Amino acid sequence: MSLPLEYYGWIFFALNVVAAFFSYFAHEIAKRFGPMTCFTVMVLITALPIILMGALTILPMVWLVLFQNVTRGYLRPFMGQYLNDHLESERRATVSSVQWAVDALAQFVFLGIFGLVLKVVNLPVALIMLGVGTLLIGSYLLIEYRKIFKPLSR
Repeated sequence: MSLPLEYYGWIFFALNVVAAFFSYFAHEIAKRFGPMTCFTVMVLITALPIILMGALTILPMVWLVLFQNVTRGYLRPFMGQYLNDHLESERRATVSSVQWAVDALAQFVFLGIFGLVLKVVNLPVALIMLGVGTLLIGSYLLIEYRKIFKPLSR
């Protein structure tokens, strides 16, 4: 089943509205739920929809992409504020630059690997692999986050 071309504009509009909404309210959400909850939810709403889209290959599952746009909109203002709260002023720009460079590199590498995996397996299997990989890496980063920032919260 193919999607008529005129719907793509509406889809991208909806994706960007979701991202803009969560970007706008990022600070209020972070204050209400705290950083650990926010980090955990970002990992889950990024990984689980990808796994579900691979496991249930039906058209309505495509709307789960909206969850990635929650993270896309929320991440930059949340992480910017989080870094500003935890870093000395003379190191902020360097850490922020390195963080976004590593983020871009990770996207480049892992989405490149995803493209190579697509040559070997079908899309549903590749999506499940991508989602599970995201969940594993995200879980590892959450564990490391707790080790680093738990002593600072006392």
